[in-house]
Amino acid sequence: GAALILPDEPLDAVCYSCTSASVVIGDAEIEAAIQVAKPGVPVITPPMAGVRGLRALGASKISILTPYTVETSRPMAAYFAAHGFEIASFTCLGFEDDREMARIAPAALVELAREATDTSADALFVSCTALRSALAVTGMEKTIGRPVVTSNQATAWNCLRLCGDDTPRPEFGRLMTQPFAA
Repeated sequence: GAALILPDEPLDAVCYSCTSASVVIGDAEIEAAIQVAKPGVPVITPPMAGVRGLRALGASKISILTPYTVETSRPMAAYFAAHGFEIASFTCLGFEDDREMARIAPAALVELAREATDTSADALFVSCTALRSALAVTGMEKTIGRPVVTSNQATAWNCLRLCGDDTPRPEFGRLMTQPFAA
């Protein structure tokens, strides 16, 4: 599939945009598969971007919120733990269908963030590219009083920075004001 993306055009980055699948398949495997068609192009996955974003914000102890089932969510917690984060709390909503996840209202995400964030956490990671979390990031941050990193926001931040766009976008959360350090 990567070969079909702008054939013969130079790319600054390619994103594989599924958080839970990225965790299950593995960042290295996804990168290797994409680089068969797009050699040398940086590959981003949402969890990889989440790790980079959380590090850019100085977080080491995090809460995680996922819309997935427990079975799908457990590897997410293991992924972040394997990347050096202490997991302060872990909340999964139990949805099995992406369409249900996409129907969660942004306002509901603000309340879910409050419920899911442990008081000792440095930041909250909200998983899933199906969630409409971009519309709720600033509300979540205001409600919990700490940074929020979401799958889509972190991916956008990572891709924009790789494309040379360092424009701060505070309306999409604290992460979108941070520089990128590979």
